[in-house]
Amino acid sequence: MTESPKLRKQMLVRDAIFQSAIELFARQGFDQTTVEEVAHAAGVSRRTFFRYFTSKDDLLAVCIVQYGESLLQTITSCAAGMDPMAMVRATVMQTVASSGALPRTRQIVQIAVGSRAARQAYQSRLIDVEDALAAAYARKLPEDTPPQMLPRMLAMLTLMVMNIAIGAWYHGECEDLDAAADEVLLRLRTLFEAMQQAPAPRR
Repeated sequence: MTESPKLRKQMLVRDAIFQSAIELFARQGFDQTTVEEVAHAAGVSRRTFFRYFTSKDDLLAVCIVQYGESLLQTITSCAAGMDPMAMVRATVMQTVASSGALPRTRQIVQIAVGSRAARQAYQSRLIDVEDALAAAYARKLPEDTPPQMLPRMLAMLTLMVMNIAIGAWYHGECEDLDAAADEVLLRLRTLFEAMQQAPAPRR
């Protein structure tokens, strides 16, 4: 279906507000930036800003939605019956491959690192992403898989690996995001193997 001129204009305005906000947040800080400054930078009125976003926090929700959609698309592309850990690896590596080279990725991490309020805004939306990932993993697992435990573990593991990899890359521990994700997954496998070899606790 072809988008109407009105819808295209709305999408352009919304994107202009978002892009201007990320630039300002990264340059002068999330807490220090006002809605009025974002609106001015985007070339719109304060009233227009609130037609598209309810707050500065709502602007950051766009990042989380896009992040979640990228992860979901990768899980959906995995073959049915694929080994669960192989799905996690594929999801992580394909997602970082598509986002690691984007300048916005570093800016968004910078915003979160520099502001507790920004981090809280991100975290408040991550539970929705986790729920969506758990549901997506559940659809890929055998029908007799319990609906809560394994899918939820895979979702949380995916987000944990992504979070640690992004942090390591941002702080310069790894040259690029792909290498960071690969290193986290390698260390995770080593930990799992050590756990399997450890003697069972006495009861």
